[in-house]
Amino acid sequence: MEVSENDDLKVATTDWLYMTYQRLGDFKRAETLLNELADTLMIIENDSYHKRLKMYAEKLTPNEVLSLDSTSADYDLSLATQGYGVANYFLSQGDTARAKTLLQKIVDGRHWSAFGYIAAEADLVRLLKNE
Repeated sequence: MEVSENDDLKVATTDWLYMTYQRLGDFKRAETLLNELADTLMIIENDSYHKRLKMYAEKLTPNEVLSLDSTSADYDLSLATQGYGVANYFLSQGDTARAKTLLQKIVDGRHWSAFGYIAAEADLVRLLKNE
């Protein structure tokens, strides 16, 4: 967070830290991150991360975060980014079936270089291995 000098970097860093703390079971620390985030942010390019944070804070639903324009040129990138946040949310809620379905949809996409795609691939392998 020390090097996150603008709101775009802050939301991206906060999002990945939040998910990390959730996975570690450190729910109090994850919640503290959400509470420390300012209500008014100047987001230029990390809107997907901002939407994920709003979902974690229960200001948006998973369906709202997944409401994407499938005809958009950026659809696969948006699906990888926003979809991975939603899949991780489902995992943290114990909804492995919905998480797996969404993770598979992400890796069926074309944006293989997105962080969400790479993380989705890794999570999907772990989940399938544990079946």
